[in-house]
Amino acid sequence: MIKEHPHYFPARNLFTKKSRTKLINLVCHLSAILALASALLGSDSVPYSLSMIALSGIFIASLLLKLNAKDSVGKFFVPLATSLWITYMCIAFGSELGTQNYLVIALVALAIYANGNTYRVTSILGVLIVAILVNGYQYNNAPLYPLPRFGHVIFMINVITPLAIISMMCWKVINQTRDSQQLINQQKWELQQSNQFKDRILSILGHDMRSPFNSTKSLIDMLDLDMLSTSERRTIVDQLRNDIDLSLSTLDNILAWASQGYYGSLMGTGVKSENLALADMASKTVAAFQHLGSLKKVSIINSIPSECVAYADFQQISFVLRNLTNNALKFSYTGGHITLNGKLGVQGVTISIKDQGTGMDASILSSLFNIGNRMTRRGTAGEKGSGLGLIFCKEFVENNGGKLWIESVTGQGTTVYFSLPAALGVQFS
Repeated sequence: MIKEHPHYFPARNLFTKKSRTKLINLVCHLSAILALASALLGSDSVPYSLSMIALSGIFIASLLLKLNAKDSVGKFFVPLATSLWITYMCIAFGSELGTQNYLVIALVALAIYANGNTYRVTSILGVLIVAILVNGYQYNNAPLYPLPRFGHVIFMINVITPLAIISMMCWKVINQTRDSQQLINQQKWELQQSNQFKDRILSILGHDMRSPFNSTKSLIDMLDLDMLSTSERRTIVDQLRNDIDLSLSTLDNILAWASQGYYGSLMGTGVKSENLALADMASKTVAAFQHLGSLKKVSIINSIPSECVAYADFQQISFVLRNLTNNALKFSYTGGHITLNGKLGVQGVTISIKDQGTGMDASILSSLFNIGNRMTRRGTAGEKGSGLGLIFCKEFVENNGGKLWIESVTGQGTTVYFSLPAALGVQFS
């Protein structure tokens, strides 16, 4: 089916162009049906005028391929269609309706495909002159009707060959259209992801990165006054250190999310799944937090069994374990315990990180994964956080085909669960 985009021609010609396209489509469809009927019933039983109208419609569709001259099939089909047209025209000289046949196919083709008005008028006049000569020939010579057997064979070739080639061309156009639509959908998705990424980055920069810098500037201004005692200076220096640590932590989270999550998914390098021994990964995570744990007198215990092997991305799951363990430590009371546990089930591997800290109420739980409306809290030792790490953890777990959820009771602690697909070749027993 022929389609014309309104962008390619002026607005004043829009209605004319659309009507013309609809007319060509109608002629092509009807002509193909008539041509097939003519071929099945035989040229003797169908008026030659209908046959020629059918062929003219087919040739109209074929000549449209001139608009795509770079197409190799189009280059082959145009001369073939022209040859069939000339062959059938020659047969028309011997039929009773030869003039009408010739006029139908020639006038329709020239009226549509002539590039300039002068050429179009000249060509149509030439066709009319030839038609007069045909009439003269038929007037002085008895028409050969019905056609001999070889004429029927040529007629069948004229009908079937263009139909077959047009079918192949239509199939090619359909495939190209489907591929183009898939490309458009992919580009649309990437654009939407890019817009979401921009919005999230602006939200983070506008709040989480700006606030620590404002606080740092105020503290530096206080130090610059040189009116503080030694203990007050020490307090301000500690506060500056906390603000800088928070800014660095936030920046690290953003960079990890951007490289491993967003841009990785766009570039096709985001998730590199492999078999992960979660017990070993958890042991390394616990070792990394032992010093901070000892400062708060919080013990961190790794109880993940060795059979908990997942199929996921190493970098992303390492990020998840670090952030969840850090959160548990931040909100744990002195003398508390943090336990990392795991279970292999039919649905995959489930990991839990449980603390005995402050816990959360329903209002805080409901806002944890809302990047624009999240509630930030200080830890039990005054530690600050942006809340971004937990959001990125959830996204990374989902990138690997898992889920992350939280159970918490105020004053009794929090347990964070996340599931992952089991490693390849590992079966639940």
